[in-house]
Amino acid sequence: MKTTKTIELPVLKDVVVLGKEVPAKNELPPVLNELQAKALEQQIEHIVQKRLEVVLKKATDQAITDIKAHLDKMLPELIKATHKKAYM
Repeated sequence: MKTTKTIELPVLKDVVVLGKEVPAKNELPPVLNELQAKALEQQIEHIVQKRLEVVLKKATDQAITDIKAHLDKMLPELIKATHKKAYM
């Protein structure tokens, strides 16, 4: 026969402290909740704004790089074409 393992479970008297009241989860005053919500909203807005700035900066830098590369390739051809027309 196998031996079983005994597990001790806490009972109410092990968890509850006499004379101490624990507030319910949603017992905070509404003003505090509104302040916390406003602070959280501002923090989220700040994070989103910073990430948007980073993404826009990267996109702008990439666009400038692409434009410069295109101009480096196309300008010499345009200058040659302009010189040919001017001397004809």
